[in-house]
Amino acid sequence: LKDHILYQGYGDWCPPGGNRGARDKVAVELTSTAFYYHSLVLMSKISSLLGKEAEAISYSGEAVFIRDAFNNNFLNMETKTYGTQTGTAVALDMGLVPDGLEKRVAEAMVRLELQEKYNGHFNTGIHGAKRIYDQMSKYGYETELFEMIRKKEFPSYNYLFENGFTTWPESFHDYDAREDAIQSGSHNHPMQAGFAMWFHRQLGGIQLDEAHGGFSMFTIRPFGYHE
Repeated sequence: LKDHILYQGYGDWCPPGGNRGARDKVAVELTSTAFYYHSLVLMSKISSLLGKEAEAISYSGEAVFIRDAFNNNFLNMETKTYGTQTGTAVALDMGLVPDGLEKRVAEAMVRLELQEKYNGHFNTGIHGAKRIYDQMSKYGYETELFEMIRKKEFPSYNYLFENGFTTWPESFHDYDAREDAIQSGSHNHPMQAGFAMWFHRQLGGIQLDEAHGGFSMFTIRPFGYHE
């Protein structure tokens, strides 16, 4: 850790094209610092639940410094993005975006990082895949989200189906162009199934209530539902 930024980690993992062939590289320090911030927030909540208020204050205080450093280093105030689909989705999901900018950052993620740069295709590895769907749902980009899911060209889920996959591969490759990719990596790898979490949370609407552990109580609120 240096100046509240963590420099060890993986960036993203197994984006389309694999770790070496990905078009858009996610900075190691971006996701590692985001996860460190997320861990501090969780530890503060856990400490409060255990009645350890001094520890809770310590963790939340450190989280403030991490959040400030994260945005100073990674937020592009001109474009309102964090440089990649994964970076922006992670920042939104983990509560790192400066207060009041969330909607503009979500819009930039969809308009710039998804549509303009990738013609509506996802370009996320496991860290972004777990988050981009929920964030598009949260900020009302249902049309763009379903267009992304239905695409057939690489990279897309339909592309895998049309190439005969019945389980989820570790990494997305253009199998027509790289037949050798079929011989490498795992082909039953749920780490890429962030979309499946979205099915449960947003289409099925099963929303966790943090005040009641183990889903002893939860809310059913499907994607697009308005009271």
